[in-house]
Amino acid sequence: MADNILEKTRQAFIGVIAIANVGTSNIYNERNSAQKVAPDVICAASNAQEDPLGTGNFWVDVEVSTRILAAVNVGGTDPKPDGDTICSNVLGVLEVDDASLIAALSAQVSDFVVMGFSSDKVIEESVDGDCWVLTWKRRLYCAGSDF
Repeated sequence: MADNILEKTRQAFIGVIAIANVGTSNIYNERNSAQKVAPDVICAASNAQEDPLGTGNFWVDVEVSTRILAAVNVGGTDPKPDGDTICSNVLGVLEVDDASLIAALSAQVSDFVVMGFSSDKVIEESVDGDCWVLTWKRRLYCAGSDF
């Protein structure tokens, strides 16, 4: 059950971000074995904890990472302005009121419902090889079936 809820969570975030046309079509499931090409958005879900036990309701840790190439393109173009736009667009999708994001995520995958978020949220910047990375982290409460 936990594997299923993790995959449904990843698919819901992929769907919401893809619909928003954030500036890149490279939107990946972290568990996709294909090579991921920046600029991209990677949707991850982990650590599904059933609460209360036996209910099918889970707390799931979610990470949405936006990777932007840090090196100047072959043609001499600086990727930072486009990258900043993509990052801003992704955060614009995620940083809405909780009720709107809950409804959008719940509508993306059949037999999946998001019921809420924890109050904790983290936005981090880092470097991964030749990419700048902006990561949004949140914990959500969800179920792998509709009510």
